[in-house]
Amino acid sequence: MFLFSYTAAIFAMAFLAFAAFLLAKKRNDILARYLACYAIGVAVWSGSNAAADVAWNDLTARLWSGLAVIGVAVFCGFHLCFVHAFVHGKKPGIARTTVFFLPAAIIAAGAFTRYSIVETRFPAVSPAEMVPGPLYSLVSAYLIASLAYGAIRLFVFYRHQATPQQKLQIRYVETGFLILFVSSMTFCHILPLFGEIRFYTVGPQFSVFLLAFSGYAILKHQMINFRAAIQHGLIYSTLLAAIILTYIGILTAVSTLTERVTGVSYAFVSVLTAIAGAFGIPPIERFFRKNTDRFFLRNRYSYPEANNSLSRILNENLDMDDLTGGIENALREIFRVERVNIHILTEPLPYPDRPIGLTADTCRQAFGTCPVDVPPNGMVVPIILEGQAIAVVSLGGKTSGEPYFDEDTVLLQGFSYQAAIAIEKARLYRQTQEHSRLLERRVRERTRDLEELQQAQAQMICDISHNLQTPLTVIKGQLEMMRKHGVSENGLKHADEMADRISHFITRLLRLAALNVPEGLNRERLDLSELLREIISYFQVVAAAQGIDIRSDIADNVSILGDRRRIEEVILNILGNAANYIDNDRRVTISLAPQDGRAVIRVTDTGIGIPEEDIGKVFRRFFRGNSGDRKGTGLGLAICRRIVDLHGGTIGIQSRIGLGTTVTISIPLDPFGNVTKPT
Repeated sequence: MFLFSYTAAIFAMAFLAFAAFLLAKKRNDILARYLACYAIGVAVWSGSNAAADVAWNDLTARLWSGLAVIGVAVFCGFHLCFVHAFVHGKKPGIARTTVFFLPAAIIAAGAFTRYSIVETRFPAVSPAEMVPGPLYSLVSAYLIASLAYGAIRLFVFYRHQATPQQKLQIRYVETGFLILFVSSMTFCHILPLFGEIRFYTVGPQFSVFLLAFSGYAILKHQMINFRAAIQHGLIYSTLLAAIILTYIGILTAVSTLTERVTGVSYAFVSVLTAIAGAFGIPPIERFFRKNTDRFFLRNRYSYPEANNSLSRILNENLDMDDLTGGIENALREIFRVERVNIHILTEPLPYPDRPIGLTADTCRQAFGTCPVDVPPNGMVVPIILEGQAIAVVSLGGKTSGEPYFDEDTVLLQGFSYQAAIAIEKARLYRQTQEHSRLLERRVRERTRDLEELQQAQAQMICDISHNLQTPLTVIKGQLEMMRKHGVSENGLKHADEMADRISHFITRLLRLAALNVPEGLNRERLDLSELLREIISYFQVVAAAQGIDIRSDIADNVSILGDRRRIEEVILNILGNAANYIDNDRRVTISLAPQDGRAVIRVTDTGIGIPEEDIGKVFRRFFRGNSGDRKGTGLGLAICRRIVDLHGGTIGIQSRIGLGTTVTISIPLDPFGNVTKPT
């Protein structure tokens, strides 16, 4: 195998590892995504060329050569996207992306045809040789056009819009592109046109210069914020190379000892390599990470830039979560630490005149007990406002292993003063927001109450009008008939009934209004057992005429403090409803028993029942539900609830359609037992 074939394979794996890490760690950075994609293109280009060198027949040679052509096309397309994103700060639109990748699509369509490779040769002592076809002219033109377009766009941006930092970035990146352009044109296009194809694999390998110059721009001039990406890419590439070399070394040793390599030998070598990797890679990775951290993550921040970054975060954020999150991210980026926590103190703590940077010991001395955990080699920064600590920032040790220097303390001291004002503003803003939300909620509640009152008032007016208008219409009709046909006994009777109905309705309204004055009750010690027996005795006569069976279970000596007339009105109203809506077995049961210091009355009927959606509405004024031809004012249960409420009791209903209804009334028992006068 040709020497450059080995190096091409190694570079391909390095580019793939680099791209994989970028996509895993920086998937939200558009420049990182495009850089990763054209790194994949270069990896396919370089790796396919290496594989084509060891092709053993025409099919495999054309396969790998076609993939190499596709790799070039992918590289060119994403190079154009990368340049556009760098210049404009956003990814290209659909139309522009289509223009960028249209040549790549055409090239990919012909990559495995005779237009790509005209002839393949397989010399005995050198890599396989491929004679390029006319498609390679299109590939060359696409590569030249993409690199030229990128160079021109970056040059124009460099002259008119780029910041000083961006100009430095462009210089290094363009140098890498220039080296790659010259080498790829020389080894992959110009030499093959003159019949020299042995060095075709060399061209893509010059992309390492592009990676080197881009990496320098990244590390030195922050083109993309991922120093760790370069570091980890190199570590993983080294580990991958170590695995490959281990595999080759073990395989060489086995072949030397056995003088013959079989399928069993390959399996044995693979198992040994896997075992060596499982136990050897973690310590090797830790070794490389520890030693490269000092180079890649060394404290090199610019004091003015760091101070400006922190000031911008402190001034732009009013929300406490956004503020603390922004501070943690900024400090983590500036000092290259893995852990930054901000703890807002519930109660401010007095802070004597001490330095800003505290260790675990000095933190305990300052506060008595340190409010946060201080990691090894870490630092605590109190946020001081008017001589009191209102928050504490805990920073972990630097990834590079360096201590915190005096310049770090100076930066953190200035940050502490600004952060105190920003945190206090955020706290006041949060209180204002919470108070505002509370006021908004109360306004909505009051508005809803007013709307409900307005609706209830409008409904009450409609119900009153209906209850008055209907009988008056009947009376007016009867009077009109009397004028035309003379006075009739039936007409007078009907008019008299309507007048009574109006009188009854108005009486109920007045009674309900009177119940709004609690002083109107005539409270006295009331033997509820005796009252219920009297009511049942009277009601049994009325119920017998309607074929209703009245059953009772009344406990003796149950007394309350209440208005006899009002309590009697409640019981009669409930029993009247039970009789009006009776059905099926035609049975009504009434019971009284003391329970937990209260007198509990239950009236159960076997009536038609109340729909579940209406149970919560039956105590509303004028609500009558879908009761068919049964009539009423809709005020009875509203009066009952008001009377029970005035007695300090509760009233509730359980009902099921077709099975009946149970009304439960609970009133406090007489607490004295010897009160006989009205209160």
